[in-house]
Amino acid sequence: KEVRQAIAYAINKDQIMTSAYGSDKYAKKAYSLFAPNTLYYTDDVEKYDYSKDKAKELLKSAGAENLKLRLGYTNGDKTLESIALVIQNN
Repeated sequence: KEVRQAIAYAINKDQIMTSAYGSDKYAKKAYSLFAPNTLYYTDDVEKYDYSKDKAKELLKSAGAENLKLRLGYTNGDKTLESIALVIQNN
């Protein structure tokens, strides 16, 4: 649970909005796996805003400080590539 929370804290959603969409005018920050127009979407979820320090703290307490992840995305979609680069950098 703490590793998943750390990953959520480690993703800078504001930077994604700027890099992939130019601003928050064209897209909203995602806090859920589901899109707002899907059947099981709810806005009543825990919202993890960017905090590199909190992410590191959670990884340390979970014993996963040297965690390595692979990020999969659809190649050829410039928006997804931008998002992937931001996540990789974070």
